[in-house]
Amino acid sequence: MAPLPHIFTDTKLETTIVNLTTRLVQSVAEGDLETYASLVSHDMTAFEPESGEHQVQGLDFHKFYFSLAHAQSATSPPPYASLPPATTTLVSPHVRILSSDRCSALITYVRLVQRVKQTPEGTLEPVTTTSQETRVWELDRKEGAWRNVHFHRSLVKAPEVIIKEVKAKL
Repeated sequence: MAPLPHIFTDTKLETTIVNLTTRLVQSVAEGDLETYASLVSHDMTAFEPESGEHQVQGLDFHKFYFSLAHAQSATSPPPYASLPPATTTLVSPHVRILSSDRCSALITYVRLVQRVKQTPEGTLEPVTTTSQETRVWELDRKEGAWRNVHFHRSLVKAPEVIIKEVKAKL
């Protein structure tokens, strides 16, 4: 298959999409609904584990999780309040410009979230969760701003979890 014409390649735009996605994912990690809402379309669609892999539309579904995070942080006992914040990393982001007018783009990546949890014994334990994500961005020409209009997220089990599950079945 021949490569796409040069018109679909735009390093500056690709960097913009990666930076916007990083900002959006960071807003989720920080529980920053205001930033999140400014980066997504009001009628966005999503498939994600929290929705039972059913499509959800609009911000209400996501607002619930932002408010839940705030409620939990406000009522967390002191040991949890002192845990370091989670670190989020986008691994191998790949951007594809979807139109010759450069008004739509797709980004795929693996998202790693590293956090520390406190065990029942009181020790701290590192935990890493991994998900594969795809996001579709569109340029809102009226506002001159990019909006995330759709995303799909699938959780990826760590190899040690898969091995443990297989051994349990034996």
